[in-house]
Amino acid sequence: MNFNQAISYLDDSLDFGIKQGTKRIIALLKKLGDPQQRYHSIIVTGTNGKTSTTKMIGAILSQTGLKVGVYTSPHLYSYCERIEVNGAQISQEELVALVDEIKPIIKEVNVELKDSLSNFEIVTALTFYYFAKKDIEVAVLEVGMGGRWDATNIADAKVAVITNVTLDHTNILGETIAEIAREKSYVIKEGSQAVVGSLEPEAMRVVSNRVKDVKANLIVEGEVSDDYMAQNKALAISAAEFYLQKSLDNNSINQALKDLTIIARRELIGLNPTIIVDGSHNEDGARQLIKSIKQDFTYKKAILIISVYKDKDYLNVAKVFKDFADLSIITQNNSERAQETSVLAQAFICSDFIAEPSIKNAIEIARKKATADDLILITGSFATAAEARLCLLE
Repeated sequence: MNFNQAISYLDDSLDFGIKQGTKRIIALLKKLGDPQQRYHSIIVTGTNGKTSTTKMIGAILSQTGLKVGVYTSPHLYSYCERIEVNGAQISQEELVALVDEIKPIIKEVNVELKDSLSNFEIVTALTFYYFAKKDIEVAVLEVGMGGRWDATNIADAKVAVITNVTLDHTNILGETIAEIAREKSYVIKEGSQAVVGSLEPEAMRVVSNRVKDVKANLIVEGEVSDDYMAQNKALAISAAEFYLQKSLDNNSINQALKDLTIIARRELIGLNPTIIVDGSHNEDGARQLIKSIKQDFTYKKAILIISVYKDKDYLNVAKVFKDFADLSIITQNNSERAQETSVLAQAFICSDFIAEPSIKNAIEIARKKATADDLILITGSFATAAEARLCLLE
């Protein structure tokens, strides 16, 4: 098996979609010797900020000398992006070897259960197994969605982080803040430490009840702030300190985070004009992104390039971004989930906008329209961010 064949095998499992329940991954991990039990775990859930917080926890713990595995999702270009040990991604050769090894075991489980493992379950199990092979000491795991039925939640996490709770994936997690909070609160295990960000009152009540039910400890980190990256950093520091059972000095924390780059998370790609690429795809994420841009960047005119998924709440996402932009360029990423340019454009009526289906052409238009003092924001989904980065970094 070569790398392309391994990727094709993993991609084929995307056809099975999102699956609730943990019986499939439990069965697979049992056949692999329950690798997730061979090291400690920290788990991170929330509607937004999961990847940034997960990466920061990993970097801080690595700085202390621990061997740390970090698992995030989704990836922009390669599954290798999701799996790191002390900042180094799994190699293509390692990924191929793992897929080759566990492929027959996956088939056994699918046959025995008469049910096929999902893509996320397979990649998560592969990650647990890889971390065990690398003899890591602690894994920092980003939840894929929710918490209760997520494959990452098989790990018995000593520290559970909930960044925030807003409306997203409502067709699966629930239609209210309380319902979604309940799903996410299940990452808090018996006797563990829960570290949570600023939650709406109804979400905090649910989380507090979960903490009480499982005799966990709770700390609320920070207050509502426009600086969401500062909130994520505060959560990461708190989680790392609770895991280590000691305080960390600012110098060591700053040293750990100074070179940390998280692609497609308010990523600065260019200057004169300022060009930012971000994968925000829900209303709250859009609001947080805009607040942070207004706080941290100076510009005369804001030009927006946007493409969103049609299965997201694109009308409300579009409204937030429309109010921010002086000019919007409506485009369409290459994902099958992408909303058509003509449909998304309807949300920008009564504003200054251009419809251009090609992201590459949209970027060229934005550059021609922008002066050195302007800002170009490219956003709407991770697929949009991925495609735009390739165009910009050519």
